[in-house]
Amino acid sequence: MKIVFFGTPVFAASVLETLLEKNISIQAVVTKQDTAQKRSKELIASAVKQVAQKNNLLLFQPHRVKDPIFIDEMKNLGPDLFIVVAFGQIFPKALLDVPKVACLNIHASLLPEYRGAAPMQRCLMDGKTKTGITIQYMAEKMDAGDMLIQKALDIPLSANLKWLHDHLCDLGKEAILEAIEQLKTNPKRIPQDETKVTFAPKIEKQDLVLNFANPADQVLNHIRALSPVPGAFCHVQIKQAKRVKIFEAILSDYTLKPCQIKILDDQLLIGTKTQAISVSKLQIEGKSKMHVKEFLKGLHSTHLHIIA
Repeated sequence: MKIVFFGTPVFAASVLETLLEKNISIQAVVTKQDTAQKRSKELIASAVKQVAQKNNLLLFQPHRVKDPIFIDEMKNLGPDLFIVVAFGQIFPKALLDVPKVACLNIHASLLPEYRGAAPMQRCLMDGKTKTGITIQYMAEKMDAGDMLIQKALDIPLSANLKWLHDHLCDLGKEAILEAIEQLKTNPKRIPQDETKVTFAPKIEKQDLVLNFANPADQVLNHIRALSPVPGAFCHVQIKQAKRVKIFEAILSDYTLKPCQIKILDDQLLIGTKTQAISVSKLQIEGKSKMHVKEFLKGLHSTHLHIIA
């Protein structure tokens, strides 16, 4: 079977590596164009490009996949299957029609829940205790294709974005290998229930800001949904206003007013709408990530407050 792989980030690169390890032949790889770093302007290759180059695979980096020239290049390859993982562009019908067998996508949710760019983050923000992987046949409408395989995953309360990313990545590898085998026989096509659709829009700058007027469990869900990258933050007056990213926190037995900060023994407590949270790992603007004990040890004043 001739397979063209589309993907960009580490999640996709890990799937590609697994396919290669299982001796599944990849005819070509498509990834985004190299991006320039903000400060150095140095061009950085995507994780998928790095895997493709390491394995001497035919590589395409179109600006837009709807470009007729790129679509013609794909037609000339005569592929049987497209596998698409976190690629980040909508496929036009002309491209979806290219592979002879199917165009499959690995989506990090149990569709029809959390269609969109940030299913893992949004699911953690919502405090969900279960999610999973869906292998779907791609359609023109975003994440609305028929489903081939679904695999569920329980989410512990301690799970953060990295935990969920790594576990769903492993589940996705398992699912896509099963999907490739099923395509050889009589694969299923299960329509999505349109009455149960929810969405997971991409994470914007405003989504990174913590709101301590919310209940404590909601604040904690927000923290773990963005940990360790990009990190949820607030602004704290420490001599001067500093942006503080919070990566880990737990519920406290104390009750404080929303945004109120209290230092108690080795604890940094922040009030919410319900009970306080106790911060355990954080990063002050301009400094490295640190444990709360290290932060408190370097404090010259205990008079801290959140700047709304």
